[in-house]
Amino acid sequence: MKKIIIIDGGPRKTFNTVSMQQKIAEGAASVSSEIEVKTIRLYDMQYRGCMSCCT
Repeated sequence: MKKIIIIDGGPRKTFNTVSMQQKIAEGAASVSSEIEVKTIRLYDMQYRGCMSCCT
């Protein structure tokens, strides 16, 4: 089984980036039933970016 993870860092759930990611996921999944595609949305998580080593 091959796995593909798409990481979405965009704030909007319905705009161009999400549309493009969905098409990529559909295309990859259509190649083989052995391919699993998962999308992770950073804005749906308790995610914080780099806080800098200097703080």
